[in-house]
Amino acid sequence: MLRTAAIAFLVIGTIVGALGGAHLPTACPWIAGTGLLILAAGAAMLRLSRRSSASGETGTGPGGTAGEALETLAKLPAPVAELSENAADLPLDEIRDRIGEISKDYLQPIADAAPSLLLHLGSRDYAEVMSAYATGERLLHRAWSAATDNHRDECLASLSRVGEQLDESVGKLDSLGLTKTA
Repeated sequence: MLRTAAIAFLVIGTIVGALGGAHLPTACPWIAGTGLLILAAGAAMLRLSRRSSASGETGTGPGGTAGEALETLAKLPAPVAELSENAADLPLDEIRDRIGEISKDYLQPIADAAPSLLLHLGSRDYAEVMSAYATGERLLHRAWSAATDNHRDECLASLSRVGEQLDESVGKLDSLGLTKTA
């Protein structure tokens, strides 16, 4: 609701400011100034809307809240470790299917919430946490691709390295005080 109102203020402020500034034969500074104030109010409302959405104060955006994404990230190493431990005994199509489930249940919600995470963590902490996560994600997708192409050795090698990267990412969350201990 706040986001919609903010966008409306931005549009109205732009129109009023343009009409006041382009009023012929002379510009009207009062109308242009009013438009500028409406525009500034809309920008402030939009910024407030994004911040409250990222912190989870006003429900969820299309990708969920940053808090939900952080919880999902903290839980991700467990199913990956389980798959990695059992992968040598599983057929490649089973490995591929399990990686697909992990991707749908864990990776996609984290990716969908990336804008909220960036706002919530700030760019420095986001980069710190997501760097190792992104490496783990790439390795997991590489394992999926190798399983799909029937390259067992490459699949197992990639899977064996995923957990280390995800553990590093969760460790960064811990060091920032962003994981909940049960």
